[in-house]
Amino acid sequence: MSTQHHIKQSKRFGVNLHPFKKVTLKQQKNMQKTQLMKKKSNFAVQLDIRKGVAFLYGSLRSKYLTTLFQRSFQRKGNVSQNMVGFLEKRLDTLLVKNHFAPSFANARQLISHNKVRVNGVAVQVPSFQLQPGDVVTLKKADQGQLRQSVHAFLDQQEGQGALQKLHARKLQAALHPMVWYKTTHCEVNYKTLEIVLLFAPQQVHYPMQVHTEKFTKVFKK
Repeated sequence: MSTQHHIKQSKRFGVNLHPFKKVTLKQQKNMQKTQLMKKKSNFAVQLDIRKGVAFLYGSLRSKYLTTLFQRSFQRKGNVSQNMVGFLEKRLDTLLVKNHFAPSFANARQLISHNKVRVNGVAVQVPSFQLQPGDVVTLKKADQGQLRQSVHAFLDQQEGQGALQKLHARKLQAALHPMVWYKTTHCEVNYKTLEIVLLFAPQQVHYPMQVHTEKFTKVFKK
């Protein structure tokens, strides 16, 4: 993704969506200023929610999100929570949120290249829905190289976090970078490269504001 496209996306949502891309102080302030100055209609707000959710889960198609909402509506419980649960239990989401892959594109590549196992069985569908108790592992033949990538990414995340704290002290109104919180519904072993889904997600932290309570208006046809 080009820097120009990155800036355009970040301006739309008022948050730096790609913390590893270099953004100048002036660009950061412009992103935040643009977001604050916008007076959006109800339609524009709903469109932002739809595009924001699609982006947060790897540029999902609008048709897929609508179908997912319909499935969520048919289940018992809160519709918005059901939909978030479906999104969080996707195989590619689990890989990204637990830092087994630095991006959704990378996660989907791992899956499509037959490098991911669920309960010992190869799965090549990024949208595969995991269930509590499922164990996600990486193909043994590729674990050495992938382990290096995972650890390098984690080291980069740790270093980036330290830089963000230093930068935040210098800038009171700086744009908040995109940071993934550690999932609480998974148990992760970075030595053996295993992820266990413990239970359905109860609470999800997003790097930007997502009005999940408006999902019924946004995704319902």
